[in-house]
Amino acid sequence: MIGRIFLAAALTAVLAGCKPPGPQKTSEQVIAEYRPKFDAFRATLRDIAAVVDKAPAPTAAAPAAPVKLDPRPVSVTDEAKSNTAVMPYEQLLDTDAADPLDLLGGILFKSSLAWTGPKNPMNAEAMKKPADGMAAQFDRALAVRYVLVYRKTAKPTEVDLFLVDIPTKRVAASVRATIDPVVAPLGLQQAIKRAVDGDLEIL
Repeated sequence: MIGRIFLAAALTAVLAGCKPPGPQKTSEQVIAEYRPKFDAFRATLRDIAAVVDKAPAPTAAAPAAPVKLDPRPVSVTDEAKSNTAVMPYEQLLDTDAADPLDLLGGILFKSSLAWTGPKNPMNAEAMKKPADGMAAQFDRALAVRYVLVYRKTAKPTEVDLFLVDIPTKRVAASVRATIDPVVAPLGLQQAIKRAVDGDLEIL
């Protein structure tokens, strides 16, 4: 239910605003145009899942110094300023999978994957409306440089975090986080800030 509400809110944001002159493509047309690109992106995410599977298990110990990357990883509320997506491991394999921690960040990124996926939740009426801003949103989603993957361990209060460079499919940093399930984002954010020099908000 929460996911559907946020996807509806994201659609409203995309379709809002002044329409430029001239004929506009519909959401259905833009989604069809971008679906092959997102299919390729989903294949890359599955490759990254395999990379994470082979990566050494991280520890909770703080590294000697946070990893510095260029460009610097950024994941903030304003997604136009972000270059890092935050995803559960399950969604690397299936972008429609449920989020075990039900995090709320990255709504536009997640909706881009949902709308171009095999279980597009957009209703028929919305598909026929002008796609104002949708192509730009899709371009931003495809341009994300890093993905911060979180995966629950056998312990309910532990989560492993892997920051992966998407173009090279390389794990740049990893750390194990101890979380309070009620306020999981706080534990994840504190852990990743120890491991990576970046501006990484987890909501």
